[in-house]
Amino acid sequence: YCEKDTAGDLVCSIPVRLPTELQLKKGYHPDAFSGKTQLLCCREPEVEEIYQYRNLALNAHDLHGKVRHFPHATANFVTREDPAFYERNAIDGVKCNQGHGNYPYHSWSGGAREDLFYTLDFGREVELDRLVFYLRADFKHDAITGIPHDSYWKSIDITFSDGETVRGEFQLDNSDLNPENSRGIEISFEKKTQNQYACQTFSRQPRCFPLRRCRKSRHSAPLLRRI
Repeated sequence: YCEKDTAGDLVCSIPVRLPTELQLKKGYHPDAFSGKTQLLCCREPEVEEIYQYRNLALNAHDLHGKVRHFPHATANFVTREDPAFYERNAIDGVKCNQGHGNYPYHSWSGGAREDLFYTLDFGREVELDRLVFYLRADFKHDAITGIPHDSYWKSIDITFSDGETVRGEFQLDNSDLNPENSRGIEISFEKKTQNQYACQTFSRQPRCFPLRRCRKSRHSAPLLRRI
């Protein structure tokens, strides 16, 4: 399908399945799947499309709980099981992070927990040398308490499928809606071949709020599909 203002052309593995009405209301553009006629186009990607340096995490067609969609995101907890906070929201290409709730501010959220895990499965082996995270940064201050709505994770542990763990450190300006907070936070490392990675939140400010977007950019290895 064509989803406005999101990803455009995607290279991904996906069966044909539509999201539920509730998911459409919260985590998709209001015009997604509107009208009486829907169009789905697919083709085999060109060699240069497979091997180019690109965002390998991007999949606006991922569905919550449907493990045959790749890249596919899962987490050990989703706030209220609300579609506005599903794991897929962090890889659909929408990076509006200075707000919260429904589209375009949907995000992955696990609430104020200390045991959160977020896993991205590529469904094949890929080569990667950096991760880019977009943290939700709705730092509008409450008129009465003066406290910003969001907080953010200060650090995370990233564990790759080969068992190696990399520490990620985050620093945002939570004094106001600073445009600088819209920039992705990059974590670079020596190029590696993996089929998935998992993030564990390690430390946070007093209130813990969600991951807006995660992006992986690198070259892909030979296509290995997993059924």
